[in-house]
Amino acid sequence: MNTSILKPQQRWIEYIGLFSILLFTVSIFAGRDLNRIAEALFIISILFSLKSIYTYEKSNKGLWIYLLIIISFGFMLISDNIAMATYPALDLNHDQFSRRYLRLFLFVFMGWWVIKQPKMIWLLLACFSAAFTIKVIASGDLLKISSLSNFTRLEFGFSNAQHTAAFAGSLLITCISLSPLILKIQSRYVRVLVGAFTLTLLLIAFIVGLTSQTRAVWLGVFIVAGIAIMPWAILFVGRESSHIKLKLTMLYATMLATLLIIASSSESVSSRVNTTLNDVLDLSHLELKDIPISSAGIRLHQWNLAIDLIKQEPLSGYGGSTKKHLIKISNMPQKAIHGFGHFHNSYLELGAAYGLGATFIFIFLLGFLLYRLIKAYKNNHIHSEFALWGISWIIFFAIINIFESYVMYRTGYFLFIVFGGIIYGITSKPYTKTEKQQRKIYAPA
Repeated sequence: MNTSILKPQQRWIEYIGLFSILLFTVSIFAGRDLNRIAEALFIISILFSLKSIYTYEKSNKGLWIYLLIIISFGFMLISDNIAMATYPALDLNHDQFSRRYLRLFLFVFMGWWVIKQPKMIWLLLACFSAAFTIKVIASGDLLKISSLSNFTRLEFGFSNAQHTAAFAGSLLITCISLSPLILKIQSRYVRVLVGAFTLTLLLIAFIVGLTSQTRAVWLGVFIVAGIAIMPWAILFVGRESSHIKLKLTMLYATMLATLLIIASSSESVSSRVNTTLNDVLDLSHLELKDIPISSAGIRLHQWNLAIDLIKQEPLSGYGGSTKKHLIKISNMPQKAIHGFGHFHNSYLELGAAYGLGATFIFIFLLGFLLYRLIKAYKNNHIHSEFALWGISWIIFFAIINIFESYVMYRTGYFLFIVFGGIIYGITSKPYTKTEKQQRKIYAPA
């Protein structure tokens, strides 16, 4: 189904847009130079398509979300100017942070291209998965894993283990939830090929997520696992049962059970989990000044500072880059100050930088996509696999942002652009209408 509303002579714009999106997903794992080229192409394709986007959004009654982008930009502009007036002696680069946060809204444009070319969903996921796999293998860290029962923390060539795990957790959820759709592929050769690639990706994502030793990602995957696995449960108990479905279901169930057994028996995993539980129990009985500077302790000190800063400036915040200065002059222990220019929490990060309005907008965007998924599923507009995948990923993303400032870095906003864009696209009204209805909508164009 092609919902393109570009004129034939303007199809070159569409080709640039589609190419930029593919380059965009691959560049997540590449250098900054390729990043900038991909983003520039993406933005150029958007600018040339503004008239078509307006026509589409007007029929979809979705222009209000672009107003939200303007409001967010206004929030940031006001906060940044107040910060520059308050701290005139500091050389603060607020634009850098404003651009990072505003990139979150590129998900609506990504979604628009997905609506125009629905098959792009699979290209996006395939490119994302392939680039991730190549990055992990090229790092050479897989060769360092002698045993999953006892291993050191690995980053696989990414900026750090937390960001590695965020990618791995997202792909793990994707493999689990969307893999039943393999059975709907008509060609047996393609079905076997895609199945083998999915199983390989599932195994690699699991190993990477496990050996990165990122407890927030473990928690997120654990919480949403029951939702992510539901498509397989639906397939197993479905009326249209067959031998191939049963065999494939048992294969995935056996593989996942084996991986879970390996994880539970791992000394590294059990040690890290037990240490975390003991830390949480110990910290709950201490006053803030007595909290030791452990991994969890640093976060508690930083969260407390961020909350105090938000209480002082709940509406305007302190500007995008002022927080680095405020952290340095704070009363936190030196270890909590040294080497950290953020608060290990995206919600507090946004609130301290641009006020509670920015935090609300981020939470609203997550809730907005979640609402669209649930509504589209109830109206039978999307398959259960996509609905449950989207719901589980949004919850997972919301959880991991409690423990890390992902939205300030490429990992966070790229994940939201790609996965949020797919969710926005598949839950759009024109996407869910019949082809006859679509032709009626786009007849004037």
